[in-house]
Amino acid sequence: MKLILRITLLSALIFTDMFLVTGCWNYREIEKLSIVAGAAIDKEDDQYLMTVEIANLAGGKEAKVESKKIEAKGDTIFDAARNVIKISGKRLYWSHVKVVIFSQEIAREGIIQAIDWFNRDAETRMSTNMLISKEKTAKELLEKQSITAEIRSFEMYDMLTSQESLSKAPRIAVYEFINALAAQGKSAVLPAVGITENEGQKTSELSGTAVFKEDRLIDFLDGEDTKYFLFILNKVRGGLLIQKVRTESSDANVTLEIFSELTNTKIKPIYSNGKLTMKLDVYITVSIGEIGGTENYINEPGRAKLKKDVEESLKDNIKRVIKKVQNDYGSDIFGFGSIVKGDMPYVWKDIEKDWEKIYKDLDVNVNVDVDITNSALVVKPIKKGD
Repeated sequence: MKLILRITLLSALIFTDMFLVTGCWNYREIEKLSIVAGAAIDKEDDQYLMTVEIANLAGGKEAKVESKKIEAKGDTIFDAARNVIKISGKRLYWSHVKVVIFSQEIAREGIIQAIDWFNRDAETRMSTNMLISKEKTAKELLEKQSITAEIRSFEMYDMLTSQESLSKAPRIAVYEFINALAAQGKSAVLPAVGITENEGQKTSELSGTAVFKEDRLIDFLDGEDTKYFLFILNKVRGGLLIQKVRTESSDANVTLEIFSELTNTKIKPIYSNGKLTMKLDVYITVSIGEIGGTENYINEPGRAKLKKDVEESLKDNIKRVIKKVQNDYGSDIFGFGSIVKGDMPYVWKDIEKDWEKIYKDLDVNVNVDVDITNSALVVKPIKKGD
């Protein structure tokens, strides 16, 4: 009897599983969907203008992916996204979107309303990369020539992932931006993208950092200043330092390559006699990648001089960027307030309400220690003959 009961239960379980595993509750035919690779969001006539780039699979003997662009307006982002269906005839599939570009106009008005749908919808991903256009509109960045890929949005995504070896633009996903907006003592940033010319044709390029105060765009840091900003945040993942060296005969440049795994920044708040200061220690390891001129920076005296020059230059530039952001933008993109809150909650409780004023006058003591490890494949500078 027990054996019969077990066989009956097992058969019922197998029979039930046959129905559960043969399909998906939200299954949809791929040919009935338009796969969105990226989107640009602008404002036009008091409405949102959404430009979506569709990754369209073209058939034939040699199948390839083509870029198709569709525009639609709406009173909200969701409304504009749905209105695209009237043009495409297909519903948009957002799970593979790589980048979303917002216009300066939207960012300066306040970007929260424009990103709410991307945060709320079930299909859009919180890991999608956000960008701010430095041009008049966002859509024109999707319209420019692609250099390395058929799909413009995919190329921009590759630019964001590859730029980590340059350290000239941050990479920020939707969830990271929202977390920064919600954090106390920290302001948000986004990568900026603009237009450049390549062999007579216009294309887009990463162009520094968009600085926010609350959810409003304040201004931009260029690519070089972004590098020093990323040093402060301990987010340098590679790149180069160009050090101008002066000799009795001429000036030259020494190019140093940054080792990301051996580069580190530590920030420590110090509160003494009722005054708050920040102590910023930067440790960086580099190798000599290129030497302009014939001076010897490989031997011990030359390397010691180069080390001192690089440390002073990096220190000055980091302090300059901090002062610029404090004075010109008044936005705590470095997260100094958040660090104080985490390390000294009792101090933060007293100064929180006055943080904006305190931040503008905050003294930051910067120390830089550079370790020059090697000189690539050549141990001597190139010399001229007679």
